[in-house]
Amino acid sequence: MSATNRLIDGSALSLGDHADPASGSAFTLAGGQMASLIEATDWASSGVGPRPTWPHSLTTVLRMMLTSRYQMWMAWGDDLTFFYNDAYIPTLGVKHPAALGQPTAQVWSEIWPDVGPRIRSVIRTGQATWDEGLMLFLLRSGYAEETYHTFSYSPLPDDDGGIGGMLCVVMEETQRVVGERRLATLRDLASALAGVHSEADVLAAVAAALARNSRDLPFSLIYLPNGDGPGLCLHAAADHMPAPDRIDGPAELPWPAAEHQAGHHADRPAGDLRDLDAVRGVPTGAWDKPPRRLLISQIPAHGQQPGPAGLFIAGLNPHRPFDEAYAGFIDLIAAHIAAGLGAARIYEAERRRAEALAEIDRAKTAFFSNVSHEFRTPLTLMLGPLEEEIAALGKPNPAAADRLSMVHRNGLRLLRLVNSLLDFSRIEAGRVRARFQPIELGAYTEELASTFRSACDRAGLRLAANCPRLDRPLYVDPEMWERIVLNLVSNAFKYTLSGGITVGLDVARDDDQSAILTVSDTGIGIPEAELPHIFDRFHRIEGQRGRTMEGTGIGLALVNELVRLHGGAIGVHSRIDTGTTVSVRLRFGRDHLPPDRISETIARVTAEGIAAASFVEEALRWLPEAETPAADAPAAGAPAANAPAAVAPGAAAPGAGAPAVNAPAAGAPGAAAPEAETRHSDPATRASTAENMESSSLLSALGGEPLDRDRPRRHVLLADDNADMRDYVGRLLRPHYDVEAVRDGQQALAAAQARRPDLILSDVMMPRMDGFGLLAGIRADPALRDLPVILLSARAGEEARVEGLDAGADDYLVKPFTAANWPPASAPTSNSPACANRLGIHYLKLMKCWRPGSRPKSAAAPRSRKPCVSHKKWRRSDTSPAASRTTSTTC
Repeated sequence: MSATNRLIDGSALSLGDHADPASGSAFTLAGGQMASLIEATDWASSGVGPRPTWPHSLTTVLRMMLTSRYQMWMAWGDDLTFFYNDAYIPTLGVKHPAALGQPTAQVWSEIWPDVGPRIRSVIRTGQATWDEGLMLFLLRSGYAEETYHTFSYSPLPDDDGGIGGMLCVVMEETQRVVGERRLATLRDLASALAGVHSEADVLAAVAAALARNSRDLPFSLIYLPNGDGPGLCLHAAADHMPAPDRIDGPAELPWPAAEHQAGHHADRPAGDLRDLDAVRGVPTGAWDKPPRRLLISQIPAHGQQPGPAGLFIAGLNPHRPFDEAYAGFIDLIAAHIAAGLGAARIYEAERRRAEALAEIDRAKTAFFSNVSHEFRTPLTLMLGPLEEEIAALGKPNPAAADRLSMVHRNGLRLLRLVNSLLDFSRIEAGRVRARFQPIELGAYTEELASTFRSACDRAGLRLAANCPRLDRPLYVDPEMWERIVLNLVSNAFKYTLSGGITVGLDVARDDDQSAILTVSDTGIGIPEAELPHIFDRFHRIEGQRGRTMEGTGIGLALVNELVRLHGGAIGVHSRIDTGTTVSVRLRFGRDHLPPDRISETIARVTAEGIAAASFVEEALRWLPEAETPAADAPAAGAPAANAPAAVAPGAAAPGAGAPAVNAPAAGAPGAAAPEAETRHSDPATRASTAENMESSSLLSALGGEPLDRDRPRRHVLLADDNADMRDYVGRLLRPHYDVEAVRDGQQALAAAQARRPDLILSDVMMPRMDGFGLLAGIRADPALRDLPVILLSARAGEEARVEGLDAGADDYLVKPFTAANWPPASAPTSNSPACANRLGIHYLKLMKCWRPGSRPKSAAAPRSRKPCVSHKKWRRSDTSPAASRTTSTTC
């Protein structure tokens, strides 16, 4: 062979200079362990003979194979003498180095049935072969090891042009194939556990997922805590593996411990690997022989549960080594089982909780239904006689009739609330009995909306009702439809302070099989974040401006339920400071309604009734005009601003019931006993007597004597968004004090800054600024911060009281209260709840002690007060949120 000279990097390189097959340097130049081994081997007795006799083609292929880093082996000659390179040594395992120079059929005797036919085919036909991921059981580690190989057999020509042997280029892919198989198992397990919600379903899903990989998991066992006592119980066993049904711990398992293999987790307990050689009846899985070992893996606890949640026991593949990757795979299965069991237990706990809540909800619904029925009876007995009494008192005693009218109005309001609660409870319980009738809905809707026209006119709002006659009737329950329209228009009126309200009903533009009711306003709008919750039960938007803060939060929720009963849909669109539109969509026809709830009788309906009247009456009380007579003038029968106070019956009274200037008040020393008050039988006299009793009780609360005509009247600022409440409290106080009544905290703060009052009585929940906001504004103003402030609220309970006192209030009065709740002649000195629940007129007594000019101008100056009756002061402690009281007899 002639040398070929080439120039590489400026140097002359002669190829073939060292190609002499007889030269010992031919394989030494290839380098590596196998080159040296080939050089050192005596080949005389081998199938290829001594090295000097080797054909040039054999030497050339050997040099090429030995210099390659890819796994290669080759067979040469009639007995297929075996050669291989350094990269192929791991594949041979314990067969290296004895395999060198041996017949191939002897080297790979365990797999010769698989590879022998391929080799013979290559040598016979000269055609190469290709196999990808072929599973072969190699005896390279002392046992039949499961391995996977991708390889090609190619023919090797000899010096005469024939086929002298074959070359195998191979890549072992055992780790890839086994890893993908285990990863698929974990993926299937996670997918199977994603949709299960009980412990039994979790165990079934685990068993099904693991059964698809019986090569790596010939069998598996799951032990979980015994719910009836200590220990672990067998909950899942694959292929009837013999195992105890109950154990106290891993130490009680019957299989002996096995030695850990190299590469296993160093921190794993010594007893987690068990030997099965002596165990009979062990399931084989996908193999023809049973596992020789099993692994015990602890199922980790989920959440805050102490200790392991159980044991996962897996039989090990008898054809794979137990290494760290195998142990990690089983630990991951145990972790998946723990996650599945934890999720199932959480779901089960939530299910039980939901069932308990549902049971509570059913009990609540039954309670509301029953109590609503029970409320109706006393309300009927109250409202009926009230109407008779009002009619009888109308002309003889209009003042008493007005007071009873206030009671009647609020009785109607309570009745409407009871009816709403009853309807809601019946809907939730599925006991509602709707009766759907064909109605010409346009005229009926327009008539219902028009009931608010007087209220809108007084509020300065425009009310437009555009409800043309529809070409076909709609099936609705008339009473339910009345509730829907009145609630929506009332809600729009409540939150529309200027502009107008528009009610429309027409065929839907996008669907001629539906009609749409729209109630639009130019009100304050709804924040976008609140829109998804606007129809939720009892949901109220905190801090929302409106005509009043009163409301239960069930009006729109009830509308939503009533629309749903009609097979309709409700939606809302709103923008802050622009307005809100509520849309109700109903379908024409009757196919979407329950057949047994349909009546073909055409309903003749009108908007006259107690429901519409109560909605409008309540809306009128939200208007400032409704309170003008009571706010600007004394209540009927009360004295003028500077007139002496009225006294109780039985006191000397010159003139038309006016008391003498120095006449003692009822209940005071020297006053005549009011015996006549029990002898009056006519309504007018009884009403007058009741009014005088209230005034007399108040005078007793103020110290048992009427105010001196020359003494200036004290100024009380009253803030409440309920007009009837302003009228009632104002009527009780105006005979003796100048009362200024306002609708909310913002007006109250402005009024106090314009004219400093002697006392502020404030509701807690009011629009624009609530009682706490007013209290903060008062305490932040240097000229007002020492004013006594009493909060009035319907929020009962010690927590609400402490919250008010911690905010800086001087006292906290829980509604409802009456004139009889106010303190007796002697100021309360007890810490009893009865005393704590009184209006706190002892502050008014303090005002009696103050003389003109005695009040300090700022909080920095100490208060100058005369000695007076017991005065409760509240102080806060840094160590307790509750307020503590001390009693002082001077002020």
